[in-house]
Amino acid sequence: MKVNVLYNKIKSRIEGTRIGIEIQSGFNWAAYWASQPEVLFFGLYSDISGGQMPNRVPGATDYLTVAGAAGSETYQCPNTAPYLSADTDQIWHYTNDSIRVVLSSELISYDFSRTIIKYDNTAPYTLRWIMILSSDFETARENKMRDSFDLSIWWSGVLSFHGNVKGNKPLFQQYVWTPEGIYEAETLTLIAKYTTPATEPLTIALDTLIKGLKAGGSPSYWSRIDCLQKYNLLAIDQIVFNFKCNGFWDATLVGSPTFAPKLYIETAATGTKYVDTNFIPANGVNFQQNDASWFDGIVAFTTSSYNGCFTTGKGLVFRGGNADGRGFFNSATVNDPLLNIQIGYNIQTRNGANTATIYNGGWNANNVASAARPDHTSLVGAWHNNAVVSGLTTTRNKTQLFGAYFSNAEADAIRTLLETFDITVAAL
Repeated sequence: MKVNVLYNKIKSRIEGTRIGIEIQSGFNWAAYWASQPEVLFFGLYSDISGGQMPNRVPGATDYLTVAGAAGSETYQCPNTAPYLSADTDQIWHYTNDSIRVVLSSELISYDFSRTIIKYDNTAPYTLRWIMILSSDFETARENKMRDSFDLSIWWSGVLSFHGNVKGNKPLFQQYVWTPEGIYEAETLTLIAKYTTPATEPLTIALDTLIKGLKAGGSPSYWSRIDCLQKYNLLAIDQIVFNFKCNGFWDATLVGSPTFAPKLYIETAATGTKYVDTNFIPANGVNFQQNDASWFDGIVAFTTSSYNGCFTTGKGLVFRGGNADGRGFFNSATVNDPLLNIQIGYNIQTRNGANTATIYNGGWNANNVASAARPDHTSLVGAWHNNAVVSGLTTTRNKTQLFGAYFSNAEADAIRTLLETFDITVAAL
């Protein structure tokens, strides 16, 4: 008998009959719910005015902040401890407890345990009420809540006689919200490696850069990078890590090069002070012989020579050290100079066996034969010639990036992301 009653109830709801409307007729449910001690917030869509949905709980003076066009509003709860404690669903807050902007489409699309939403059962699913609970109701009032709010009959994940069939949700499924982290997982993995903890402003800057690299390009820039090291962070222990955090190609600081927080690492022309990126192009996943890009963020030269990677007899090698401070694409017999690199980003890309494009404030194409990928590590402030470190130079460097070929436009976009990061960090 119970099964038949439940079947008929579900069937009538599918057919559009409003079950349970009798318990609403002649009864002020809004006043009832607002007066319940477990209710932290109760508001009506019809009360929204001046960007606020006021709280109808007696004595309350707070409100939800509302923005956006009618029908597609966004909401924010007060940034207070009671709302944080009540938000066990983590819809109003990110996983780091900071306030998030909640979309009306999110509110009507998920079955929250403490944020209770009344909205129409059929399109356009207009939102009517928002209630936030500080604690759960016992069964009797929970059932009243299911009926008066027209919650999905699968609201709790268990089929119920109470509630309604919602046109925007499958009949036999609870929709569970997945809390959002404000930071990318890659950002959290990176900063977890730091001995000196990242400040929140630095974390935001790192996350903004990573988000930008993940959002741009097709495939994304991020997916096409093998090694990205930034030498202009807050502490010297932070600068050695490859942003990809893939277990490969973290840098080694040789001979204690000078570190200027937020600005650069400075190598030395005398002695043995340089950075070993530990990146070997021949071992790169994305960095290919004729399909590769290299970014070198230079703050300034302090001598007349340049840094890079040199491997005798190999093509697509980044090297330097001549009297004019040039950068080279090198093959067994051909050197092409990159002129006037004194400050900014030196970018070299290769999209074919005989085509290298070089950037130093403008793009210049060069024809350079390519024999093979370098099989020695790339150094900053020195050459690496058949495993012999030589040609030490004094330079100030803030970036090394190796990855798949990026077009000129893509390289410019990446350069903009890197420069924005540099400006932001320098101002911290």
